[in-house]
Amino acid sequence: MGLNIAGLAAIASFSAFLIKVYSKTDKNENPNYILDPNALPQRPRVWWTAILEWGIFFSIQAWFITAAILILT
Repeated sequence: MGLNIAGLAAIASFSAFLIKVYSKTDKNENPNYILDPNALPQRPRVWWTAILEWGIFFSIQAWFITAAILILT
């Protein structure tokens, strides 16, 4: 049961990241996929794409740790 919960957290993290990255943005806002090295970036106070990437990392780590604990017990 614990592995299922950790897996659902990982799926939710991946889904949130993909929805954020591929969602349509406003005309005034640059899309997430444009990385022009010559343009001065406008850094937001909270960069949700980076937060969601770290969420993916930690949820996958939690899934691996849960799987290891369940295998050892």
